[in-house]
Amino acid sequence: YRGWGSDTIATKHLGYAPADENALLDYLMRRGFDGEAIQGTGLFYSDFTPHFQGRYVLPYFDEDGNPVYAISRSLNHHEDGHPRDPKGDQKYTKAIKTKDRTFVDEPIYGADTVADDTDRLLVAGGIADAISVRPRRRLYVERRRTCND
Repeated sequence: YRGWGSDTIATKHLGYAPADENALLDYLMRRGFDGEAIQGTGLFYSDFTPHFQGRYVLPYFDEDGNPVYAISRSLNHHEDGHPRDPKGDQKYTKAIKTKDRTFVDEPIYGADTVADDTDRLLVAGGIADAISVRPRRRLYVERRRTCND
């Protein structure tokens, strides 16, 4: 997706939600998470059906590196996505936020990268844009410095 390299995928912990509706739940339960914690992620409906199936997953992390939110993207929006993706016609879906069972809230992606002493801010249209821009921005800055030296 978007030509992201393996370094970007690993650094940003980009992933894939399996199309199998039991895979993520089984994985989390094997890792020792209880029902309340699993529901609290916003990744499941109240009956433990996964919210993301057969989709790319783009997680958000806090300043300490803990996952705090996620959105998903259809594999191929123009062809209705994965055949087992119940939301194939939706390009993006966000984690479920309900007051009674989840403890997630959508943060501003990349807010942790803003330096206190900066006078510039690059705003991207969405998380995928922000992920795509960051490596290119560094390259641009490095090239610009090289040209000016």
